[in-house]
Amino acid sequence: MTRQAYIILILISTLFGCNQKTEEIKVQPKVVNEKENVKAEIPIKRNKIIITHYDNYVPDSKSTLNYSPFSTDIIYETSDTTILNQFDKMLNDSFKTGYCCCPRPNFTIAFYDKTNNYENYFVDTLEYRDTVIIYEVSFQFSYLVNKKKWSSFLTHMNTISFNEYFTSDLKKARIIYDYTLKNDLPIVTSNRVSKEWMLYDGDFKFKISLVGEDVDLDKIYDNIKKAYPNDKYKIEQISRYRNCGSSKKNDCYEEYVFQVFCSKDFYDRFNIYEPKSAYEDALAEFYVIGSRAKLDKIDAIAEKEKE
Repeated sequence: MTRQAYIILILISTLFGCNQKTEEIKVQPKVVNEKENVKAEIPIKRNKIIITHYDNYVPDSKSTLNYSPFSTDIIYETSDTTILNQFDKMLNDSFKTGYCCCPRPNFTIAFYDKTNNYENYFVDTLEYRDTVIIYEVSFQFSYLVNKKKWSSFLTHMNTISFNEYFTSDLKKARIIYDYTLKNDLPIVTSNRVSKEWMLYDGDFKFKISLVGEDVDLDKIYDNIKKAYPNDKYKIEQISRYRNCGSSKKNDCYEEYVFQVFCSKDFYDRFNIYEPKSAYEDALAEFYVIGSRAKLDKIDAIAEKEKE
């Protein structure tokens, strides 16, 4: 195949991708054998699906933004095996595309293993008149589903409610968290606070910078582990900066910033790397999602977020 012919082939493929702008899909993407059903690539362990609107609208209050893209406008849920199998069948009966750019999210589909949310898909219901696009969040693949089937599927799901909490009382927040685990009630943590409040009282940051040599990350982690072998903490690398003044790279400046989740006592004793920031106490801001009957029982544990 000549280079020119190859370029033409790529252009033709692009025209018939999942992002075509016609009102109806007249040509199905030639990504899979149209005589074969597509195998639904859904995690095997999932036992619950929660579907909400994608929160891309003007919020009613400032707190709404804290949970984007999760919306409490309407929350669908099912853990019924029959309905979960219907979801799989809906995808099996659809056409699967390859890389798909760029649908517009209207719904979020969250897959849960009990209370653990480990996979999300987005849904575009507005691009086509008769078809919805259910797609992987990084656009690596998508399913083109009949819109009537999608609407019918939603009618078989339960509509559930939520409680919202915002507190600096971590003892109380963790009692609620324990309750959610025991009762299979998922929580959605606010985007503006760390979900590590479930395990750690706060956090701090420290910076390491070197000139003329590379930062050895493994050595940093090993040094901290050796210095504090019996402490409970968690370290995350949150930024890296590197700049070289010459092509020889022997004058490169490299800088890493780490975040440490821990107790105040660990922070006070941490002196292996400097400088370190001030210690910030954790806050808990989260939704508990479930039936109103189960949510009302939490009111005896803690007050809900005041409107």
